[in-house]
Amino acid sequence: MGILALWLAFRGVDWKVLRSALLSLNYSIASLALLTVLITLLVSTARWRLLFFPDHRELRFGNLFSGIVLAQMLNIVIPARLGDVARLYAVESGGRHTKVRILTTVVVEKAVDLTMLALTVILLLLTVSLPTWVRESGRALLVSSVVAIAVVLLLSSREEAFLAWLERMAEKVPGIWGNRLVRVGRSALDGFSAIRSGQISLYVWGLSLVILVLAALTNYLLFLALDLRLPPIAALFLLIVLQVGIAPPSLPGKIGVFHYLTVLGLSVYSVEKSVALSYAIVLYVVALMPKIVIGTGILAFKKPPR
Repeated sequence: MGILALWLAFRGVDWKVLRSALLSLNYSIASLALLTVLITLLVSTARWRLLFFPDHRELRFGNLFSGIVLAQMLNIVIPARLGDVARLYAVESGGRHTKVRILTTVVVEKAVDLTMLALTVILLLLTVSLPTWVRESGRALLVSSVVAIAVVLLLSSREEAFLAWLERMAEKVPGIWGNRLVRVGRSALDGFSAIRSGQISLYVWGLSLVILVLAALTNYLLFLALDLRLPPIAALFLLIVLQVGIAPPSLPGKIGVFHYLTVLGLSVYSVEKSVALSYAIVLYVVALMPKIVIGTGILAFKKPPR
């Protein structure tokens, strides 16, 4: 899949046009785009910290930041989305937070992100004439987001009923396994505490909107850096194309699929292929490479938690 996408991305490219587009890059604006990527990582860390409410103030921001960066780096480098498992080892909590609770906060985060992307798809459907392949992917995203957020809201609002059901199930499980089942259930439900708190939940949704806007802003600033006269809605459109399409297996580093999807997305706005590929290369360097570099530095120098 990745090799095919890489071939499709580079097929028929005018290398002179590609080189000229890259040489015309406005480095000042590109630097601003890079800054938005770094700010997005910080905001993502702040949101994850809130998801540990009411114990969030006990967690070190630096450890959570390491977990966010490592997760994103591994999701980029490894052709399988297993990076979020790295977050388990980023929370130095002295045993206060179980692995189940940590994973639950990640599940809640993903459900919120999925919902924000679904709302963006709705906005695009109402304002832009989308290609058929985007509309179909968008509808699938909408269905997935509705299911995900419904499960999160149900579990967060029906805590007592779920625990009572678990206790009934535990009575049918022999030995210590019944008690373990209940403990795991309680830990999982603790991960929904932020959603149950009206104020904290509002902060989480607000930060999620900020993350979405920053991601689109990165795309738009790079439009300006390469002198692409595209409307702001095109930045949102490209964000959705990359988020929906990057899931299939690819070469390590998302090479190929990332570039082809960017070229495909920009073709909707009649951007010439060689110019679109130059944009894809710059976007890759600005949006993905910093996470790989910072994540590698964390792996090299960070001491493992005790």
